[in-house]
Amino acid sequence: MKNYAIDPADIKEIAPYEGKEYLQVLNHLMKSDRLPAIVAGFFPNTSLDELLKMGEAVQNVGDFHRTIIAIAIKSLLNRTTDGLEVSGLESISGERRHVYVSNHRDIIADSALLSFALMNAGHRTLKICLGDNLLFNDFTKYVLKINKGVIVKRDLAQKELLRWSHVLSRYIHDEIRSGEDSIWIAQREGRTKNGVDKTQAGVLKMLALEGEGEWVGRLAALHIRPVAVSYEYEPCGPLKVREQLHRARSGEYEKAPDEDAQSVSVGLLGPKGRIHISVGEELGTPVWDQVHCEEAKSEQLKSLCGILDTHIHRLYHLFPSNYVAFDVLAGTPRMADHYDLAYKEAFLDRMRGELALLGPDAEAAVPFYLRMYAAPVVSALSLEDSGPPC
Repeated sequence: MKNYAIDPADIKEIAPYEGKEYLQVLNHLMKSDRLPAIVAGFFPNTSLDELLKMGEAVQNVGDFHRTIIAIAIKSLLNRTTDGLEVSGLESISGERRHVYVSNHRDIIADSALLSFALMNAGHRTLKICLGDNLLFNDFTKYVLKINKGVIVKRDLAQKELLRWSHVLSRYIHDEIRSGEDSIWIAQREGRTKNGVDKTQAGVLKMLALEGEGEWVGRLAALHIRPVAVSYEYEPCGPLKVREQLHRARSGEYEKAPDEDAQSVSVGLLGPKGRIHISVGEELGTPVWDQVHCEEAKSEQLKSLCGILDTHIHRLYHLFPSNYVAFDVLAGTPRMADHYDLAYKEAFLDRMRGELALLGPDAEAAVPFYLRMYAAPVVSALSLEDSGPPC
């Protein structure tokens, strides 16, 4: 395939800040009048003067993550969770870069927690693909791009969207081939609202736009590893349920102007219970051989989406909250071995309390809430019925 002409300025627009520019932007943020509020919200045990002193010592993004960001994430884990468990890191080599394709439950926490876990295991933190809908203003743009945020352009005319998709694909391929960092990308555009983790073909199409050889080989060159992030409690549960309810009633949903910002805040600061992140093995030769079993490209793409879904569903850690919701929804005690009566009652009390925020819609929202939690159990059960690979 003929190489797509890409302007280096376009790469710079979506790429994280580096070098001298990184330090200039960080210095600018450290002088922002927004900083005291950020310190109060994310660094409750650190004074503004202490944070400023740490900022003066930062020489690069690694320093920034190991000192300042690590404090914020540890604080969030202590205040909003009952613990983080991560599995699968032992097989990761520091010599190999990967594209981590992850399910997507929370706007920031999914990728931030995986990156934090990799850092604690002695690896470099990730570059993270984030939609440009999160660029609420210049301040948030600076914050995302000093934290290795890679900007994904959305909501453009088809021709412009294709151009920026090539830019993003080229950036990802260059980084995996000859850069320093692995990259995180969600399996779909936008968070999963109903609990069903499904890979969007468009994400894989974008990843295969650039690179060498035929499209399957381009994807194989990215050393893809599937990731499943599981939360015992959905921090944005009521917001997600409200959107599902509106879509069910009218077929559409229009976000409020500040809704993405609200979801970011609630997702980070809301209670999550226990969290488990499972990192899978790199998709190897058997997977790519299986994809090649299909003749048409559309069927190959469908096959790869299904393979990624299967891996993510197998990696997903089911909590008692998932089993309770499944049984309540089904009206059976089928999964009762996975929870006790006290836990069930506490979960249902939590549900009633959260849905009370929806006012008169609270009762109608109950099935949507239960399905959101029960869906991973349904996905796990479906694996038992899946056939052998081709």
